[in-house]
Amino acid sequence: SGRVRGQKIDCGGRCEAAYSFGDRERLQAEPGADSRFQSWEGGCGTTSQCEFPVGPITAVRALFVPRRLEARLVRVTVVRRRVHVRVSVGRSATLTLRLETRKGRRLASAARSLRGGQTTGTVAVPRRLPPGRYRLVVVLRAGQEQARFARLLRIGR
Repeated sequence: SGRVRGQKIDCGGRCEAAYSFGDRERLQAEPGADSRFQSWEGGCGTTSQCEFPVGPITAVRALFVPRRLEARLVRVTVVRRRVHVRVSVGRSATLTLRLETRKGRRLASAARSLRGGQTTGTVAVPRRLPPGRYRLVVVLRAGQEQARFARLLRIGR
């Protein structure tokens, strides 16, 4: 979502304005907090500013898409029945770690709030879990944005 502003337009949704034929309009697309500007429909390309002469039927539309959460899974280690994860995230987010069987049955989970930068999270391995291969699912979420990673781990001997 976002706003479009111009000489005769200032709106967040669908809007219209009356122009004389040949008038020039300059529109500025301004994305909302959880969005980014993608492009214009009806001309002007991918820059957030659009200038054009008005014709008998002129329609332009600003396209906004959800902003991607910039995140990276840095390292995963298993030490003494704990899975330690280091992540890098561009801004404050919630980190959720989920330990599952390879078929997706949840065995353990943990969640915590993060600030931007590199940080760690830990999930405990259940005591009676037999040695084998398990899947770790790492989810970082900030508002409507999400980054998801999955790793196959060997736990135990």
